[in-house]
Amino acid sequence: MDIQVTKFHLEDFLVTLANQSVRDAAVDIGHITANGRVYAFRPWEVKLHTNPAALPFHVRLCLEGLPIHAWDDHTVAQVVGHSYSIHFLEEYSHRTNYTRTFDLWVWCQHPDAIPKVVWVTITNP
Repeated sequence: MDIQVTKFHLEDFLVTLANQSVRDAAVDIGHITANGRVYAFRPWEVKLHTNPAALPFHVRLCLEGLPIHAWDDHTVAQVVGHSYSIHFLEEYSHRTNYTRTFDLWVWCQHPDAIPKVVWVTITNP
């Protein structure tokens, strides 16, 4: 398949062109008008869909008291919060070889702002 079009939550559609020469030609043309609609092409850039933030500190967190069935990326992101970026889950925690704490590394702006206690309610175990 040379062209794949999918709904994309950041834009109206994401078009994936399998052939490099077709991608280069589409970007060089810039836009196509067909059936009264204008289709604009530009190369994918990470900076277009990011919010720059200074996260200078790399911190290791050990989460205690979190049930093992909640040891996934989604729950941990809710516990850690939106002001931190999860960088790395320790492999032994991810495989549940060691179940006393769930250990991970995050990037943060201020380590002293990390909450010491967070209440978690899991409604769908």
